[in-house]
Amino acid sequence: MLPHCIYLLIAFLLSVIIEWLNHCRWLHTSWINNADGLRLTAVHATRVGFTYLLMLAVMSIDIAVLVVVVLGHAVGFFLFAGPVIEQPAGVGDVAKENFSCSMPC
Repeated sequence: MLPHCIYLLIAFLLSVIIEWLNHCRWLHTSWINNADGLRLTAVHATRVGFTYLLMLAVMSIDIAVLVVVVLGHAVGFFLFAGPVIEQPAGVGDVAKENFSCSMPC
């Protein structure tokens, strides 16, 4: 069996990867052909699978896993939605686009 710290590291990295998948510019575009649709569907299914896997890890009643997962999501959000990575010229603020409400409130 792996040591507990390895499980915590895996949970942290998985939560950072989920944030990266949540903020990928190419994931929020519409597809042009069926190949693009299949690629986006595969990435979406992977993201949902990772999210449910982390949910199961958090439900293990280990407070360290909860803390590590929340820190991983915070670090991932900071890296991929914050000012750390420059956005290409002409691209709007990713955080504003992701949190904007497109439906009437």
